Amino acid sequence: MKIGLYSLDVEMSESKESALNKMSVSLSANDIIEDSAFFYKEIMEREQLGNTHIGSGAALVHSIAQTVKQEGIYLYYLSNPLTHWHFNETHPIKLIVLYAIQSVDSVNLKCFRKFSSLCADDELLQELIDQQYSVEAIKKYLAD
Repeated sequence: MKIGLYSLDVEMSESKESALNKMSVSLSANDIIEDSAFFYKEIMEREQLGNTHIGSGAALVHSIAQTVKQEGIYLYYLSNPLTHWHFNETHPIKLIVLYAIQSVDSVNLKCFRKFSSLCADDELLQELIDQQYSVEAIKKYLAD
């Protein structure tokens, strides 16, 4: 499972849709997905199912799409916190975590569950938001 850390330039007043579109374009530019417009559409369909905000300042976005070329967990650190993620959100989003896979299998499911458990721990999630984890540290956590 690939782990990627990226920066994403956004304005505080930008919408979730705008940020996710920029993220999709970045994924395409980094050869992680084939079609940014299709991938964005897939993400937005998933977003309609429920709020993806987790903890104080992060969102866990996921997509299962055949356009994914490199399955992985991609962390996008935002240049400015987004204040318009969800209509009743009180914590601005500083980090978008994307779990991108082609299909659900036992390996992907195990990895998603393991990473979700990290995100469910407020202290560990805050460390992730504060960029205290390297790619190697995240891989080690997932392997344990």
